[in-house]
Amino acid sequence: MPQTCPHCGQTHRAEAAFCPVTGKPLSIPAPQPPPPPPPVVIPPAAPFSQVDPAAASNLTGRLPANALLKNRYVIIEKVGQGGMAAVYKVADLLLPGATWAVKEMSDTAIVEPEEKAYAVRAFQQESSLLQQLDHPTLPKVIDSFTENNKHYLVMEFIQGQTLESVLIQRGAPFSEFEVLHWAVQLCDVLVYLHNCIPPIIFRDLKPSNIMLMPDGQVKLFDFGIARFFKPGQKKDTIAIGTPGFASPEALDGQTDGRSDLYSLCVTVYNLLTRYDPVKSLFSLPPIRKINPAISAEMERILIKGLQFDREKRYANGMELRNEFARLLSGKQPTHNLSANAPTLPYAPVPSAVTARNPLPEAPVSRPTTRLLLAAAHLSTPQLLGLGAAILVILVGLAWFLSPVLSRMSIDWNSVPIVALFGALGYAAYPKRGIAFVSHTLFTTILVITIWTRLNQTYYSFTDLLVAAVASGVLMEAWVFFLPIIKGKKDAWLLEAFWLGVMAMLGTVLFFGLLTNWYYLGYAVQWILGFVFGLAGWFVGDLLRQALKPRHPQ
Repeated sequence: MPQTCPHCGQTHRAEAAFCPVTGKPLSIPAPQPPPPPPPVVIPPAAPFSQVDPAAASNLTGRLPANALLKNRYVIIEKVGQGGMAAVYKVADLLLPGATWAVKEMSDTAIVEPEEKAYAVRAFQQESSLLQQLDHPTLPKVIDSFTENNKHYLVMEFIQGQTLESVLIQRGAPFSEFEVLHWAVQLCDVLVYLHNCIPPIIFRDLKPSNIMLMPDGQVKLFDFGIARFFKPGQKKDTIAIGTPGFASPEALDGQTDGRSDLYSLCVTVYNLLTRYDPVKSLFSLPPIRKINPAISAEMERILIKGLQFDREKRYANGMELRNEFARLLSGKQPTHNLSANAPTLPYAPVPSAVTARNPLPEAPVSRPTTRLLLAAAHLSTPQLLGLGAAILVILVGLAWFLSPVLSRMSIDWNSVPIVALFGALGYAAYPKRGIAFVSHTLFTTILVITIWTRLNQTYYSFTDLLVAAVASGVLMEAWVFFLPIIKGKKDAWLLEAFWLGVMAMLGTVLFFGLLTNWYYLGYAVQWILGFVFGLAGWFVGDLLRQALKPRHPQ
């Protein structure tokens, strides 16, 4: 007998499974939204030494609440466990009020020393790569470390549920509007990853690796870094990716950006139908045969995106994004949205933008980044040769010009060249103690080198050391507040200004201690100290970006 849709009241044929008007199952009521998560209470921290070593030395996921990692991260609770990895929610003692997710991995199950060494090395390379990524659809990775034979990755804590778990809870496919809204976001992040230098292929895009935030936005997470610590082949995975969602070329490991687009199209198919793609590997049935509510335009997009031959698929993420965005612009949000998705459509972007363009979607203002992008066409030997040539030129100039400059009528004590070192060191490697070490060490070396070349001294070595150490301590105290002021933003202008002021104050203190504050009223020394500090930041930031490890392909 005919069926009546409980949502719109229209009558449909007896064999129909879905209402073509609402897209919902005819026999399943509309699900209720999940309750909000309970408030998190952070317990007082306990030292890691109180944790039972036998319980935490072999497998992951056994650290209790209050355990302390790296003398900084206090475990609140375990939020996930799978395979050789576990995920904890932690509080940050250095940033009161901040919470992070810590992924714990173990290499205990790897017996062969060579395999273990490879896993650790690959983890270090991959974690360094992830800390460099910055996109709103990717969780921010802030730290990585090894402790008690475990390897840890610290990242942004995402408050939400995976699309897979939401799909299971609601018992019905998502609406086309919802899925298009997420698909455009996922295309955006794939464009970002594929345009990195070298390109980054995600390789395991699926609903369980996509987190739905309370505001309707999504985040792509889990780059599969734990795979390095899995001995042998896990039964539910293939060479690269997950069966059903992985592309055909993933079977032999020859993936590229189009492989991620294939996985995205399978994900969209799964979210619109709840059909398990494992049932029909690389040959999914027509989507409108499973869910008649899907538009013919969506079916056309997925047919092209799911071609077995990747040459017949979309050429890049921007091309697929424009297709989804155009379809989204003609749709309106429905009453059954699972989150508060914005109602304004996304504007398509010309595909020509992605033609091997190494720049991210937003304009790049950071000068060191633009300089490196301009030199990206140089090979590694050419870059090494260029760097060596610059170093030889600088050392040669310092050696040969010292006698000439000393005979000039300029008072070189009022030219604070030493202002370069603290800012340069911290910008190149922004860790605790670097500003102090770089300023103290290189200032002392520079002055002694000049003394040796000119065969004369202007003050005692003890006075030099005291002045260098005192100004180095001031610089270290100054940069302590920079991470707090910047937060997680890439505020390079603020960073450059802060280090410029640090260099100015540090060098005034340095020369003040050596000359009994003779130059305290010299405005030129204050100004040049700030300028040299900016120059030090520029060179240091250039070095930091140039020495970023490459992504293993």
